[in-house]
Amino acid sequence: MWEFINDAPWWFFVVMILILAGLIVLLFIIRKKQAGGD
Repeated sequence: MWEFINDAPWWFFVVMILILAGLIVLLFIIRKKQAGGD
C-alpha cells in the first residue's frame, strides 16, 4: 500500500482530492434538496 503511494505521481493525489470533494458536494446538494422538499 505505502509502496504504491510512494510511486504514485503528484497529480494522482490531486485527482483523488477532486473526486472526494465532488462526492461530498454531491451528497450535500442531495441532502439539501431532500430537506427543502423542492
